[in-house]
Amino acid sequence: MILAEIQDLISNDEKDQFFILTHNNHFYVQIRPSSYKNKGMFHLRRAGKTHVIRITAPKDDLSSIYEDLWNELHFLYDHKRLVSTWNCMRRILETYGRFNFANGSPRDMKNELSARTDRVLYLSLLKSLHVNSHIGVDTDLDLSGRDIVTLLHSFYDVFVNLKATKHFVAYWGEELIENNFQ
Repeated sequence: MILAEIQDLISNDEKDQFFILTHNNHFYVQIRPSSYKNKGMFHLRRAGKTHVIRITAPKDDLSSIYEDLWNELHFLYDHKRLVSTWNCMRRILETYGRFNFANGSPRDMKNELSARTDRVLYLSLLKSLHVNSHIGVDTDLDLSGRDIVTLLHSFYDVFVNLKATKHFVAYWGEELIENNFQ
């Protein structure tokens, strides 16, 4: 409730100043502004001596583990690292399901899909993500027979069927969807 109240105060009042001090990264990530323009965001870091660091862009700011997973997925896609992509996608789906549906298990997310076919496809993808994210071979050879674009397309389809396309776009970006999925 406090988080929602603070977010409401910040978004509805352009004139007041807010000083929020926290040691909790999760709390900070939830209340930080979407724009750094005209905002004084500072991190105090202590390494012997305290340093005051002004944050002026998202790249300089803290990120959540979930955001880091999406950044990792971008990296893996850009560098065509298919073997590692399986595990990253699995972790994103697990986190998404636990956070949005309070799932104890990634398999439970199938209950959020309305069509039987979508459930079967989701479970197939999930099984593939598990099996292929635990390859015990010390090479970068993928044994699944899939390419990274096909895998990403299947991953995107899960979010579409969960009615979470905007969520996918927020973390992946529209330009890649336009280039790769249409």
